[in-house]
Amino acid sequence: MILAVARALAFAVSLPTFALLIAADHWRLDHLFFVPDLILCAALVVSAVLPRRIARPALAVSFGFAAGVITTAVFSYVAREAIDEGLLTVLTALACAAAAITLARPGPTEREVRA
Repeated sequence: MILAVARALAFAVSLPTFALLIAADHWRLDHLFFVPDLILCAALVVSAVLPRRIARPALAVSFGFAAGVITTAVFSYVAREAIDEGLLTVLTALACAAAAITLARPGPTEREVRA
């Protein structure tokens, strides 16, 4: 169940992030978040489609990276005193951090799941 939610969240974060890069004309190397956003989108999508055995740790790392990138974006709003414009970004950073923490915790072994 946790893995299914994490896979869905990975797509829910990565696809709009990628779309925003294009729609907001951030598709330039001189844009501060261009490369980190591309990396987080690719990492989340690839991790989400990996086989169950390796998806959980890959998603934990990807969500940890995404939480860092998106938290940096949150503080760019804080620096501009425009945090009210970045509330969705705050929620996304919190969701990514929660997912990383949840996935990094030890889960049941396959033997326990089958029992």
